[in-house]
Amino acid sequence: MFRLRRSTKALINRVGLVILLVLAFLQFRSFFSKKTEETPEETFSRLVLQEYKNSIGSNDINVFHFLIISYVAPSFGFFFSQLLGVQDSFEFKNFEKLLEASSKSTDITWNKSDYATFYENILKPLETDDSMKAILFVKNIPITYKQIKPLTSQQFLSKLTSLLPSVQKRFEVEADKFMQKADSSNSILIIHSQNSKEMDEAKELVVSLGKKYNILHNFHQINSDLPFANSKVYGKYSIPSIFFQKRFYSFPEFSDASKNGSLEPILSKIKRDLESKLELEFSKILTENKVILLLSSTASGSIHSYKVFENYKNHFGLSYKPVWVDDSNSKLIKSKLGKSDGDFPCIFINGDFFLDYDSFADQFAQGTLFESFEAKSLFNSEAVEQQVNRVKKELSELLKSNKYLITSTSDNHLAGYIKASISKADPSAAMSIYNADESAYDITIAKRALKPIDLEFPALFESGELVVMGETKIRSLLSSERLISLLKDVPIPKQHSKETLIDLIKSYKMIMFSKTYCPYCRGAKQLLDKHNLDYHVLEVNLEPNQMDIKHYLTEISGGHSSFPSIFIMQQSKGGLSDLMQLESSGELKSLVEKYDLVKK
Repeated sequence: MFRLRRSTKALINRVGLVILLVLAFLQFRSFFSKKTEETPEETFSRLVLQEYKNSIGSNDINVFHFLIISYVAPSFGFFFSQLLGVQDSFEFKNFEKLLEASSKSTDITWNKSDYATFYENILKPLETDDSMKAILFVKNIPITYKQIKPLTSQQFLSKLTSLLPSVQKRFEVEADKFMQKADSSNSILIIHSQNSKEMDEAKELVVSLGKKYNILHNFHQINSDLPFANSKVYGKYSIPSIFFQKRFYSFPEFSDASKNGSLEPILSKIKRDLESKLELEFSKILTENKVILLLSSTASGSIHSYKVFENYKNHFGLSYKPVWVDDSNSKLIKSKLGKSDGDFPCIFINGDFFLDYDSFADQFAQGTLFESFEAKSLFNSEAVEQQVNRVKKELSELLKSNKYLITSTSDNHLAGYIKASISKADPSAAMSIYNADESAYDITIAKRALKPIDLEFPALFESGELVVMGETKIRSLLSSERLISLLKDVPIPKQHSKETLIDLIKSYKMIMFSKTYCPYCRGAKQLLDKHNLDYHVLEVNLEPNQMDIKHYLTEISGGHSSFPSIFIMQQSKGGLSDLMQLESSGELKSLVEKYDLVKK
């Protein structure tokens, strides 16, 4: 048997070991070379960074983009292609849209550079999907189009914030202002991001505490998804947080503290202090002002009462103090009134409660509010007299320039019905509506201007003379259609008799008696128009004696009592259904040809 020498065995072992070591080294090198191999995006970023390092270093945010140049192809008469225009790439437009959205909540700016030549010569050969026609650098950190494509505006802003400490700092400074305001006013501040969870529960809790203890609350959204922020005044805090009494709570912490009673002493003390402060302020306002109008933004009558008082102030010399009541002091003032709700707006005179809004509105509508204020010497008598003279002159001119004048108030809808009724009977006559509460600032002024008439609203004047007044009387006249009968100089409209209707039917080859609002009449008109037929229409509902016309047409047609009522060559053809039957049977076509009914 063949045997190897010991020395030969040793040599073979050494050679095998060397081979194993070489193979291991090659495998090791291959492994790490794969790990360090650049992606196309990393190659792009590195090359752009090398080429434009000076401009990137001098700006926080840089966008490099490829401008697309469009040409018109050569054609007859042109030896060379013509430049059509230059436009940004789709990728850059998306970058720009996100940056502009971010700049609305921050003061970030960015630098835009065209790297078309560099892209064409160096980068394009390396790219496969054109996604690198734009690339963003924040400081020296690249952000590619593929990275921002799935992001929302808020997510993109959060990414910018995490890369730019200066932006984060601005957010924190802004949040500090809200905290200091909450601290000085003993209010509760909820600090959150757009994606903060449990916001509904936190809001509900804070609102309920506000109602119970008269404590205000506010919300501040930080445009960042970072989990923590730092207050220069109050220290580090998590996002979201509730800030109250110089302390930050997580949502669960604040909820637990409110439930276990640990916040009760603080909240009760704030409530007592606030009530004492408000009571002093309210007492001071009562003693320093003769007339006070308490208003609330949540009370529907506040704007109306404020407008009335401003008119009283500007035109009659009323001196008063408007006070807008918020949620924090409304309960205290209501306790002063001895009522629980429905009190605002309300009036205090000489420190005592005078009227709530319901009573105020009633008295203003009747004119007694003006008289009460005048009796208490709250108006300037000369200013009142000036307004009476002004309105007297104004009404005198309106009575002269209008055949009909309706004096009313802005909340009375009868004036519109009166005008519509008269317009139908006398359409060419000049007519105006005068709302006394707006034009005269109070109906009392208009009443005094029209003395010796003891004016009621609404009132109708014809040719300068009073015809009728008072809501009940006018409403009755309108409902019974007897208002026009009171007028002296109304043109008498022509009324159709049976004879005039027969003459009218004889005057036209085809005539339709219709009503403007009738769907069957519209259908009949569409059918006749489809065949381009020449026909006359009388809209019966616009005639003064429409009920009489209907009765006459029933007799003339031999029993057809509905609308439309169609006559062809003085023969009744019924309504829409009859007309459709004539069309389907071919008889309509025969009548058209026989009597030449087509429009010329």
